[in-house]
Amino acid sequence: MKNEYGFNVVALTQGPKHHFFGYFDIQACDSTGNYVLAMESDFDDHFPTADDTSTIGMVEWGTKKFHPLTETRAWNPQQGCMLHWLPTEPSRKIIYNDRDGDRFVSIILDVFSGEKRMLPKPIAGLTNDGRRALSVNYGRLRQCRRTVGYSGLDDPNFHVPHPGDDGLFVLDLETGKYELLCSFEQAFELNPLKDARESTMWFNHPTVNTDDSRVTWVSCYLAKDGPSVGKRAFLVAAMDGTGLQFLTSYGNVSHHDWLDPERILVWSDLDGKGACFNLLNVVTAERVAVARDQILQDGHCAFSGDRRRLVVDTYASNSPDRLQTLFLWDMQKKHLEVMGRFYQPPYAVAEWKCDLHPRWDRDDRWVVFDSTHEGSRQMYAIDTSGPTGRSDLATSWK
Repeated sequence: MKNEYGFNVVALTQGPKHHFFGYFDIQACDSTGNYVLAMESDFDDHFPTADDTSTIGMVEWGTKKFHPLTETRAWNPQQGCMLHWLPTEPSRKIIYNDRDGDRFVSIILDVFSGEKRMLPKPIAGLTNDGRRALSVNYGRLRQCRRTVGYSGLDDPNFHVPHPGDDGLFVLDLETGKYELLCSFEQAFELNPLKDARESTMWFNHPTVNTDDSRVTWVSCYLAKDGPSVGKRAFLVAAMDGTGLQFLTSYGNVSHHDWLDPERILVWSDLDGKGACFNLLNVVTAERVAVARDQILQDGHCAFSGDRRRLVVDTYASNSPDRLQTLFLWDMQKKHLEVMGRFYQPPYAVAEWKCDLHPRWDRDDRWVVFDSTHEGSRQMYAIDTSGPTGRSDLATSWK
């Protein structure tokens, strides 16, 4: 059904149970175009406890039928269980996080045979070739920023501000072997903030570039007044850990996505003129503001596969009417278009809020997103081949 902006919006799931995928910039669609990965929950009013499970399944695109596959005990409403189609076999295998005894792990599952293989570390991101994953400490994440952590296991070294044996790991998905790419201590020594010496450091959102040669991630300090974002900075390194450097100082840095092997789009204030999306070249340090006068607030950003278009959402908390806007930005034409606005009910707050978290399908036509605008958490798809040339764009949602 077309919305008021002329874009076709399709509901992929429906109640009474809640359905969602989780984070943005992750491919939810299989390589055949027949299935979309989804998670299912009986509740949507509290952060998952250690005993709460969520069903992992896939939605048949044609019939919208949800096919349950397995369950997980390592999940949250914001990022799900970091569910991915495995790039080496994107038509039949998935990878996701789970809890096994006293550790968080990742599982590779054949969705048709049911065969499983357990890996000793949870994943926080994958290389494009599907042979390696990035891993972080989800127990530490829960204690520092519960929104993106998992219940059930605390970090025994949480009292250590920046340990040398923990940080960002690289996991070989074939052998299960893993290595520490960057420790918290390395990051601290590279940029030793005096006022954060005793503050707990944590890493989040590692993202691999388009040719699998580099990885960026956000380094954070726990705020002194409690578990919130605190101080944040952006780091980059080669996949073997060499060339480690800070791309930004600690301050306003947030969501990001790679445009090509050298340039990454990141929401930040790099020139003292206020935060906006910037294309940052990690080799030359050149930076170019993107849609500074059109996209006026931070949001979850994801490039289409051909890198010609960018989809961005907004937060309900920044709208007096609790509306989340879905924008489409044309990188070549420098044109912004509103694809839709979606109401978020007042119950969807705190750690169980529902960000749209847009992600593209493999044909760069549909954008899949999560939303609560119809009263429950469900998954939707919007056809980006809708109308162009609208003029009521940048500021009408303010």
